[in-house]
Amino acid sequence: MVGYFSFAPVKLPGAENDFNATRSPGNTVPDKQRIAFQRFFDGQAHLAEGLNLLAVQDSEQVLRATDIRPYFREAAQWHLAVAYLKSGQPRRAAHVLNALTDCIDCEYPVSTLDRWKLRWQIQWAEWFS
Repeated sequence: MVGYFSFAPVKLPGAENDFNATRSPGNTVPDKQRIAFQRFFDGQAHLAEGLNLLAVQDSEQVLRATDIRPYFREAAQWHLAVAYLKSGQPRRAAHVLNALTDCIDCEYPVSTLDRWKLRWQIQWAEWFS
């Protein structure tokens, strides 16, 4: 079980197919939101390609946007935590994850199992870095 938590990848829900996350009510997306969405998807691609520092930069830029929906902000925070972990910054990953655990009305549905895996992998990285 420890091996599973230590090495199994954390699977976050995709936001690319969520109409509510990427579209505004009038079917037009303001430029700032469109740029934030594009950076988010760039960050996902960078994580998949192993370009973790670029994924960190993309996610941090998404979170600087002030007018994105709470669902999308949470998604960016989860991806930032994973990007920090994969880029060798477990303390930063822990800081982001701690902010997410205080979430009362979370909108981005990350499974309990994936939350535990991420928490364990961050702890493991802190112990052995």
